Amino acid sequence: MNHQPILTPGHLLLREKAGLWSVQCRYFMQAGADPIEVEAVDRVRSLGPFWSIAEFKADMVGTSIEGCAMTGFDPIRNCFVATWVDSVTPYLYQFEGTYDEGSHTLTLQGLNPDPNTGEMREYRSRETFIGGDSRIFTLEIKREQSFFRVLEYHYKRTSTSP
Repeated sequence: MNHQPILTPGHLLLREKAGLWSVQCRYFMQAGADPIEVEAVDRVRSLGPFWSIAEFKADMVGTSIEGCAMTGFDPIRNCFVATWVDSVTPYLYQFEGTYDEGSHTLTLQGLNPDPNTGEMREYRSRETFIGGDSRIFTLEIKREQSFFRVLEYHYKRTSTSP
């Protein structure tokens, strides 16, 4: 049996992320403390028609951080799937979720290690697309009974080619 992959609206959404992005990052390190603010660059390219690969680089107060995200849409499971790895943690983070067309928001969740403790925690990210050249990404970790925001990124596209 020859199975032909199906290009879905989810795959088309991922293509919109391709390009070079400047990123204003806010890291929330402690409750009640001011966030650490840094600038970053994110290069996003398509891998065929089904995946996007993002290569993220930032300098966080003297520490260089590089990360790579791979995002796709799984038509069998009918959900978005994503992974994240970076240069400062030894963990592979895995997520899955849905896109809400009304709010233009991709929400992903996953059970992943807390980099501070190594304990498994619930993670939730939200990426809201604002027009074609802006987006906002937030990441929260559940500790005890509540989710706490750990970072917020504001993206502006600087080029459509990575």
